[in-house]
Parts: sequence; C-alpha cells; structure tokens
Amino acid sequence: MTQEPEPDFETQAALPPNGLEDLARHLAWAHILGREGEAENLVHQLENLEALLLRAQHRYSSLADQKMEVPSGAEWLLDNFYLVQQVIHQVRQDLPDGFYRQLPVLAKAGLPRIYVLASELASASELHVDPDAVRRFARAYQMTVPLTIGELWALPAMLRLAVLRRLGQAVEGLLDPTRAGAGQAEGGEGEPAGVEPPLIAACILDLRAIDIEDWKTVFEDVSRVEQVLRQDPAEVYPRMDFETRDRYRKVIERLAKASGVLEEIVAQQAVDLAAGDRQRRAEGLRPITPERPRSHLRPVSWPLGWRKPSGGRAPQAAEAEAATLFAERTGHVGFYLLDRGIQALEAALRYAPPAATRLRRWLGAHALWGYLGSLFALTLLGLAGLAILTLALGGTTLQVVVVLLVGLVPAITVAVGLVHAVVPRLVPPHRLLKMEFQDGIPSECTTLVAIPALLTSARGCGWAGSASAGS
Repeated sequence: MTQEPEPDFETQAALPPNGLEDLARHLAWAHILGREGEAENLVHQLENLEALLLRAQHRYSSLADQKMEVPSGAEWLLDNFYLVQQVIHQVRQDLPDGFYRQLPVLAKAGLPRIYVLASELASASELHVDPDAVRRFARAYQMTVPLTIGELWALPAMLRLAVLRRLGQAVEGLLDPTRAGAGQAEGGEGEPAGVEPPLIAACILDLRAIDIEDWKTVFEDVSRVEQVLRQDPAEVYPRMDFETRDRYRKVIERLAKASGVLEEIVAQQAVDLAAGDRQRRAEGLRPITPERPRSHLRPVSWPLGWRKPSGGRAPQAAEAEAATLFAERTGHVGFYLLDRGIQALEAALRYAPPAATRLRRWLGAHALWGYLGSLFALTLLGLAGLAILTLALGGTTLQVVVVLLVGLVPAITVAVGLVHAVVPRLVPPHRLLKMEFQDGIPSECTTLVAIPALLTSARGCGWAGSASAGS
C-alpha cells in the first residue's frame, strides 16, 4: 500500500483538554490548497487493501480450521470481516470519482484536505471518534478556514477511509511482522513481534461507531452555510425537512462553484436580499423584486351557475391576499435560491448563468407556449419531410396533399413522444418543498382537509366525521 504522510498514532495519543481545537487551528493555518482534481485517489487503492484483507482472512481461517492458535488481532478480523467489506463498499459508493475530484486538495500532501483532517482527527482521538470531537474539531478549523459543503458531506466517508488504511497497515504488520520492526508487542504470548493487536480491535470498533452515528445532524451542526441559512428572515428555513434544506444548500454549492465566491458569502447574500426586501416592503418602499404576484387566489372567471358578488369585493380581497402571500415569499431566503429571485442573487454575485440555464428558465417561465411551440415545430418538420420525400419520388401536388393529410396524426404522435422524452431531461422533476412537523402542526399552519365521501345514511355521517377526526 502507498504510504502518505499521516500523523503519528502514538505521539498524538494523549492530547490536553483543548488539544483537539488547538490541533485544528494549527492545521488551518498550515494548510495551503493546490489545484482541484490533482489529488491521489485513495479510493482506487482499496483494491490493494481488499486483496490484503482477503489474504489475511484465508490464512487465519485456515489456521482456525486446523485448530491452531490464531492471534487476537486476527480473531477480530475474522469475526468482523463482513463489516470491513461493507465499509469498503460504502466508501466506494460515497466517494465516486466525479465527487472526489471536486474536493479541495492540499498542495504539499497531494491529498484531499478533508481526508488529511479525518486522518488527523482519527489519530488525535486514539481511533475513538465521537460526534462531539468531530464538532469541536470542525468548528475550530473553520474559525480560520471554512470547509465546503462537499467536504463536510465527505467527512464520514473520509473517516472510514482513514480507519481502513490504518487497519490495512495493522493487518500488513500482522502478516509480515518484520515490516513493523523488532520487539515483542503487547497482547500476550503468541502475538507477532511489532504488532499491536488492540489497534485492529480499535479500528473495527471505530468503524462500528462511525456507522451508527447520525451524520446528517453533525453536518448541519458544523456547516457554516447552514448556520447562515438558519437566519432566514421569514423563519421558515429552520422548520423545513432535511431534504428541502439540502436542496437549498445544493443551489448554494452550485452558485459558489460557478461564480468563484465562497459558499458562506453566497448564503449570506441570499439572506441579505430576503431581509432587504422584507424591510423595504415594511417601510412601503419599492421592493427589490417588484413582479406581479402569481396566485391561484385571483379568480379568472366565475363557474357557471355561480353568482358574482356585487362590487367586486371578493376579487379585490383575493388580490390583496395574493399580494400578501407574495410579500411573505420574497422575504424568505428560498425565493432567491429556487424562485425568480435567483436572478437578483446572481446579479449580486456578478455571475452570468450560461445560455443553457437561461433557456431552461425561459421555458419554465413560458411552459405552455414552449410546449405547444415545440409540438408545432416538430409536427411541421415531420410534414415537411414527408412532402419533400413525396416530391422526390415524383409525386404530384394532389398526392403531396393526400400524404400530408394521412401523415398529420402520425407526425403529431411522433412530436408528442419526442417532446415528452426531452422535457424531463431539460426540466428534471424535484420533490416538493416540505415542512418538518415532528412535534405536531402549529396553529398558524392548520388547514381544512376535504375528504370526498358518499353518505347514504345518518350513521354514515357519524362514521365519516370520526374517521376524519382520527386521521
């Protein structure tokens, strides 16, 4: 296995109470970033680790079958071999090549910065990584240098990778004691020289501890972008569910990468826009985004048989309510990340989106005309092809007309199929934004739920009422 500069396990074993934070601050000052995409891919080296572990597993399984003495470290490996294989598979799944290449790289080490931090943290914690230590370490490091969203997402996988590489070194010493140096190790008689069997046990226990931790909570606790977004003036963002918050953060990540601005600054700019718009509306000034509110509350026409209220008071009330809802929406940070306000955010960042993004937004703003126009254009293209082919085969004008009439329905069918195949790729579907009401629905969010039911008797009315109340 390729050896890279890693912290010494024994010298880092005992740290003073504030040693973890001091180590993080020292690393933050010492680290110098290199160019992205030039890091050594440690995930590809897992093949060598797998081969080493399989060799050890076959060797010590054979000794156990022969009723021969097996070192305690090898027993730990045999009993937890399935766990190690699962962790290797998970690391590969969590660190695909495209994502790995985007991680910031340290110029001197030639490794992803987050891997070096994970290795340092695992060593300083004596291979007993707990969530509180991770939080303290990450926060102390980010007091000097912020970590990206991608790095924080990769932290659990990098911790697993660091522990796996340490486990590989221990197993390598178990198979070949001469590599670990001379001397008798602790652990009792029959243990290979130079090997510390508790190290293998510590690695396996640490892999188990990493596996059961709630890393989503740890991520949001240490992410500086998350702390900024939680300052949402509308106080809506903190009450959303994790998937919705993650969708917001991905927009921040994309804009930061495209504009070259730090993620934390992008998030703060979005919050500032929401706060500024909210303040201007409160003061009666012209808002930052003075667009006409879109709302289903504004009636377009009255259904047949309904009596229109005199004086037009209901439409005016609906219009006022729509304007109020729109004002609340523009005071929410999400309006500048997932709605029309994103153009104001891009302008504040001095970022011009590419033509493909602008086209996609135009199609989204003019969905009906874009859909019908595409069908019309493709249908005309198909009919033109039929007409040209008919004329090329020597057909008369009457024959061309007949071919066009016969081919109209097939051309429309083909056009619809093509449009329906392309639209989901141009405008991929997204999950609806959701609130997280784990502790119940607050009073300001209560609503009326209409349940269609066929009532045939008085008894049925009582049953329907009790069923709706129970749900």
